[in-house]
This record gives sequence, C-alpha cells and structure tokens, in this order.
Amino acid sequence: MLISYIMGEPDNIISASSVLPDNIPEALLQPVYRDICRVLDVLEQLINKAKWDDDDFKLYTINTHGIKSAMANINVMELSETAKMLELAGREKNFSIIRTQTPDLINALKEIAILISKRGENIPIGIGSDEMLHTQLTVLQNACKTYDKNLARNVLSELSKYSWNEKITSLIASLNACMPHSEFETIEKVVKKHLSL
Repeated sequence: MLISYIMGEPDNIISASSVLPDNIPEALLQPVYRDICRVLDVLEQLINKAKWDDDDFKLYTINTHGIKSAMANINVMELSETAKMLELAGREKNFSIIRTQTPDLINALKEIAILISKRGENIPIGIGSDEMLHTQLTVLQNACKTYDKNLARNVLSELSKYSWNEKITSLIASLNACMPHSEFETIEKVVKKHLSL
C-alpha cells in the first residue's frame, strides 16, 4: 500500500512500509495509535467545515502539533515534518494550505494506524467507519428483537475490535454492559436512539 503526503512537492509518494520503522518499542505503539485516532477524529471534523473561526484554527494547530510529536517519537520524520508544516499553517491561519494538504495527512495517518495495528497486541485492528457502525448496529437491533444473544454478542465483539471516537467507544461499552443480563430491550432502545440521530 502507498501513502502520500506533500512535503513541498505534490508527487512525493512514500511507501508506508518504508516510513514505519521496524524497531518501534511495543510500549510506544498503543499510545501513538490512540494519538493518531484522536487526531484523525478532530481533523476529519474540522476539514469538513466550510468556515473556520479562531477556535477551529487553535484546535487544528494543537492537534497537528501533537501528531508532529507522536510521529517523531516513532521516528516517522517525514510525516512529522508534514505535521510541522501544517501546524505552522494553522498558526498563520493559512486556510488554503490547510484545505489542500490536510487530506493527505489524514490518509497517511490512517495508513500508519493500520500498520501499527498489525504490529502490536491489544491494539484495535483498524479505525471504525460510520457505515460499518450503522450496519452493525442495525444487525444488533434485529438480534435484540429476536433475543439472539450469540449474534448480539458477536456484533459487539466485532465493533470492539476497532478504534472509535470517545462517544462511540462509550456507546459500545454501555451496550456491552447490558449483555451479561440479556437486557435486549434496553440495548434495542439505545441502538434505535443512536440510529435516529
């Protein structure tokens, strides 16, 4: 797989396997993975906004600074430099650079997250998507209607393998907490409410 991000030249494409060192200490993998997921959540929300206020630029700058440090910690220096450039763009409120180059940073971070998840134990196998969540919650809702405990447990187990934002992680945890007592009606109600949002 390839990841691409811009370091001044638009055609600077780097192989993901060549940018993630083999000698990253196991103790660093999980915190860096968490940092990536947190930053991705923020950047994806920001990049979809048409207009930014001062708080948005500040949030962007804080998060690009954070990922710059995280990438430096695992010696992914090219991506750290890209984040540094975008941090500067955030400080200068250069929306043109932010708008054109942040998607490349996002894609690169997703690739790094996938590679990290393949290396470490107890690290989610990937970043969950809205489409996956909707599909799995619909299956869960139907399983609860028919009191199919095994299917409901399997759906929640599958969702738990992925990394989610704080809100969805909390939702999955609360649904899992209902399973030991087979609280199907409660689960169905919570899922229905979430799907209607």
